[in-house]
Amino acid sequence: MEDEFREYRIEQAGAWLDRIRRMGVKVRTLEGEIAELRADAEGLKALDYTRERVSMSPSGDRMAEIAALVFDKLDEFTDEYGGYMFERERARSCIMRLPDERHAAVLVRRYLSGQLWKEISESMGYDLRTVYRLRADGLCELYDLMPPTERDPIPSAM
Repeated sequence: MEDEFREYRIEQAGAWLDRIRRMGVKVRTLEGEIAELRADAEGLKALDYTRERVSMSPSGDRMAEIAALVFDKLDEFTDEYGGYMFERERARSCIMRLPDERHAAVLVRRYLSGQLWKEISESMGYDLRTVYRLRADGLCELYDLMPPTERDPIPSAM
């Protein structure tokens, strides 16, 4: 029974941090999309009304289209970024209260900084098995510190 409850705790804390990590990925993806749209817009020229004849070139239409897309993406980015930063800080606050700083370091590097397991292993000087164990131990401890609203109710069988 104890092993089942430990696994439940790890699963719950991991799911919370994974959701936050995915939010970060979405924010970084939106940043990339905005950068691409801005790069597309740089090659376009706006209509020049100072000339005697104003042409309705496709580039002017394209610029308006890209500007609208950029503003839409910026709105989406702003919404996502605000939610992500709130959740990220909430998670960081909980993680930093873990008694073992190695557990905190692994969780921050993976879930808040988005590092790969291999990168974490190399930067901390541990083998992968040790990093996974530190992660599991950290998630199990984090369960008690995470916001209760982020936990699913404990199944009655436990």
